Amino acid sequence: MKIIDLKGKKVTVMGLGLQGGGVGTVRFLVEAGAQVIVTDLKSKEDLKPSLEKLKGLKNVAYVFQQHRPEDFTKVDMVVKNPSVSWSNKQIKLALEKGIPVEIDSSLFFKLCKNKIIGVTGTKGKTTTASFIYDILKMAKKNPIKVGIGKVSVLDKLRLLKNDSIVVFELSSWRLSALGRYKISPSMAVITNIYPDHLNYYKLMKEYIKDKKNIFLFQHSEDSCVVNQDNEIIRELEEEIKSHLVKFSKHKIFESPSVYLDKGSIYLNDGFDEKKIIETDRIKLRGKHNLENVLAAAGAAWVAGVKIETIKKAILNFRNIAHRLEFVRELSGVKYYNDTTATTPEAAID
Repeated sequence: MKIIDLKGKKVTVMGLGLQGGGVGTVRFLVEAGAQVIVTDLKSKEDLKPSLEKLKGLKNVAYVFQQHRPEDFTKVDMVVKNPSVSWSNKQIKLALEKGIPVEIDSSLFFKLCKNKIIGVTGTKGKTTTASFIYDILKMAKKNPIKVGIGKVSVLDKLRLLKNDSIVVFELSSWRLSALGRYKISPSMAVITNIYPDHLNYYKLMKEYIKDKKNIFLFQHSEDSCVVNQDNEIIRELEEEIKSHLVKFSKHKIFESPSVYLDKGSIYLNDGFDEKKIIETDRIKLRGKHNLENVLAAAGAAWVAGVKIETIKKAILNFRNIAHRLEFVRELSGVKYYNDTTATTPEAAID
């Protein structure tokens, strides 16, 4: 059964790429009945790994090493790679002609009927999203991870069941697209906000503006889990209109909240203070990972997971690849792979 009917529609996919998202988008559109034009500035040879995965697929035309104006003005829709700026010449041309421009994530949100937990942050979003998924899985909440790794976002739609909960990692690029359509997830989780992607954003306020889209269009019955220790997030709190849940590495007297106090993680649900787990039992490297655990615990609690299940899942948490990942010990020196620490805040523990 088709999730969306695009029979007879011409759709341009801008940026096939090599990460898997473009391949999944093309397949999804073809299955929906669309006539697809794939346009990419890379050469056919450069895109060979992705093209191999699309081999034999009908109703797809390819344009390499250029972007033709007609592929953005004489089509019914453009689906751009999330990393392509909205100020891109071809994208602006399409918008001026009234052609709808989407990314895989905006299509996913428009087509998905399930509860979505969106996770963003300059750092920690992959780890936190993975932790939330692990807790929900242990609670038998039938979670689906989206936006993590090289698996296409749109490929995940067909995996959803009626009771599935989506855990979606949302970059600022993805949130930029959601903001254009005034879409926010029903639960938002913000790990932190620091200067980043300044090669893409001319000003820090533009980066923050895109990050805010994770909560700006929420409803009053929705929820937002935020890092109380992050200065930029504290400044944004008055703009959040949904139920606010705070987490901190210090005791918070407000509720609901999740925080560290005297070597343990606690939940204040507004009625009393409940201990979740002692921190010395958590098998994770890096103090910043405690923030990720706090965020995940808060999100899981909002999703209805019992404290005992949250505790059990936390005991099983392990560091994720490329994030303080132990490599080996040689001559008494331990080596770790922390290649995702691309900002000063992420590298300094």
